[in-house]
Amino acid sequence: MTVAVKNTLPFERGDTYNEGDFLTLGDGVMKSLEGRLFWAKDTVHDSGMPVGLIAVKNDTGAAITVANSFAKFSSSSEFDFPRRIGTFPNNTAGGICVALDDAYTVGGTIADDDIFWCVFWGPVSVLADASSAASLATGLAVASNNAGCIKDGAAAAGEVVLGRLAYAASWTAATAATVFMAVDFKATPAAG
Repeated sequence: MTVAVKNTLPFERGDTYNEGDFLTLGDGVMKSLEGRLFWAKDTVHDSGMPVGLIAVKNDTGAAITVANSFAKFSSSSEFDFPRRIGTFPNNTAGGICVALDDAYTVGGTIADDDIFWCVFWGPVSVLADASSAASLATGLAVASNNAGCIKDGAAAAGEVVLGRLAYAASWTAATAATVFMAVDFKATPAAG
């Protein structure tokens, strides 16, 4: 049975808040949207499951080039976590981060101070470590490496488990793998 999810997103997956360039972006633009959680239908993996999205601001100081990677929260000011992304891709191995929504086109850009989607719950594609990726297996407890990719091997003691590897199908280093994200920001939706 699938869960019916009403799509009430303030902007579509694969777009940013300012996609139409209707605002002059700045640090305070749409601050009320930062860190808000939404549930949407899985339109990328066709899993029939809901996807938990978090609206985050690009606080890196420059445009982000879209890649299937984990994004690190800013820690510059109080309450930047979990509202603003300070580093993309994530550069802290084992740290808390979220996956950039894979509805974005790889190679595209997200302007500085724009608001965009990251996935905190549900299926999302993230690049595997550039090493041999020999230790990736179905159900693996996923952590990030210092390049924003799935760490080669299970999350170790002291590392944040971001989710589980969805399946183990002929892995190749530096290619996208499906992760079932389960970062604990709030409870999953009730079945209905």
